[in-house]
Order: sequence, then C-alpha cells, then structure tokens
Amino acid sequence: MAFTAYKTRLERNPLPTKMLTSAVLFSLGDFICQKTESTFRRPTRASANSAMLTNWDRGRTMRQGLIAGLCLSPGLHFFLTRVMSRVAFPSLSRMSNIGIRVAFHQACMMPCIQFCLLFLSAALQPAASL
Repeated sequence: MAFTAYKTRLERNPLPTKMLTSAVLFSLGDFICQKTESTFRRPTRASANSAMLTNWDRGRTMRQGLIAGLCLSPGLHFFLTRVMSRVAFPSLSRMSNIGIRVAFHQACMMPCIQFCLLFLSAALQPAASL
C-alpha cells in the first residue's frame, strides 16, 4: 500500500518526491551513524561522562538532510533524466555502453557530489565568522 502510494506520487511529482525522499534518507542515515558511533566509541578522560557519548547533533543531521534534499537530489535528477538519457552508442556493445555511461557519470557527477557533501556541510557549520 505504501509502496503504491509512493510510486503514484513519484509519477505525478518526481522531483519533489525525490527531494523529500533523499532528505529523509540522508537524515536517517546520519542519525544512525551518530548513534552507532556513540555506541562503539570508548570513553576517554576528556569524555568520561557517558552522557556525552549519547548526544545527538541535530544540526548535523539537519544539514545532511538539507544538502541531500536541496542540492544533491535536484542535480542528480536533472543529470540522470536529461543528460544520461542521451549518452548511448548504438554501435557499441551493451557492456561498452554501460562502461562509458559509468565513466561519464563518475567524471561529471562525482565532483558535484563531493562539493555538496564536503564544502556545503563545512559552510553550513555554525561559526562566529567566515
């Protein structure tokens, strides 16, 4: 039932649905990572208080969700629907086409993804000054 509703929404409004899905999944992933890390981290003298280990950085989780929903998802949606659909070489084998498409995707989108995840997450950190 939920899958059918999601699929219907995805067909009617693909970009907003993908943006919301991406934001939710990135936020959930960050939350799980923080909780897992705090579970396995050994307390040191500086952080002997076990309550410190269970703190959840809500701001970090929100930043991850915003970056995924507002930057990564629209860029990937545009790239995959408008650009990658045109990258096809009928004269080459299926495996060659897959290899070329993967290489093209990596060459074009990995810098964008790295910029979004690294630069924007650092830029959105709370700071007293630039």
